[in-house]
Amino acid sequence: MDPDAIHRLLDQLEAVAKEYVAAFCIIVVSIIVVFSTSFVEEAEFTGHAEVQQWLAGAFGFLFGILSGRMGYIVWRDLDIVRLQKAVILSAATEEGAKKEVTAAQEKLAMMSASRLPRE
Repeated sequence: MDPDAIHRLLDQLEAVAKEYVAAFCIIVVSIIVVFSTSFVEEAEFTGHAEVQQWLAGAFGFLFGILSGRMGYIVWRDLDIVRLQKAVILSAATEEGAKKEVTAAQEKLAMMSASRLPRE
């Protein structure tokens, strides 16, 4: 197996894990914004339509960022899957080649051992 490919794979897995944490933080902030509008008394918002607009705007903004971020994370996941496939296929090809070399060496040894001496 190619050590560089394995190192790249592990680095990308770590980076995607960090992206998931960032997306989770955006979700938490969005939930706080939504809950702040639902748990605060309606009487406080009746005279302040501007507050409702700001909260709705903040939620829309966070939802837009979250949607873009999740799309990016999915794209990164697909990239990692392709890299995993390449690493696994490389390892399988390398292992198959080693088995073929070993089998060929065994056959050559058998042919050498069964060869009749020449006079």
